[in-house]
Amino acid sequence: FFRLKRAGKLVIVANGEPALTALDVLSGEVVWRFCDRLRFASSVAVDHDALFAIAGDGALVGRGGVRLYQLDPWSGASRFSVELPRHLSPVGAPLLSPETVVVVGHGRRGTELVAFDRNTGELRWDHVACATAASCLAVDQTIVVNSEGGELIAFDAATGAVRYRHVFVGGA
Repeated sequence: FFRLKRAGKLVIVANGEPALTALDVLSGEVVWRFCDRLRFASSVAVDHDALFAIAGDGALVGRGGVRLYQLDPWSGASRFSVELPRHLSPVGAPLLSPETVVVVGHGRRGTELVAFDRNTGELRWDHVACATAASCLAVDQTIVVNSEGGELIAFDAATGAVRYRHVFVGGA
């Protein structure tokens, strides 16, 4: 399977190999490759001049971990990488807000959100969003979580504070 993401005139390819590849969209030529010992199996997130990618997956937790990378989307140069909590199995591409990059994952306690500073990779906050599986969405400075149990929760992306929580009758 291939996960594709556009970055200007580049197509970033993540296909489960221990490398991300950027191709020129018109010619198909390889512009850059970024390699790691862990596999890039999830979609990447691109915003302005930053690309965020997760290397590793749930099968590798405990055997080398999972890392979040920030890369320059035009050159493939690494700006930072941080190890994610060992108990977290990331789901999907990182969510981007103006100040933070949020990794959504399944952990021992349910759906978790782990937020890092976009520029430095410093941990900003870590919360269990809900005890069930959930889908998540970034809207400006808000992370919206829609749980299987019928809860809709919004977190401030910069601080992790709950902005609002609604429980809908009838569950999911």
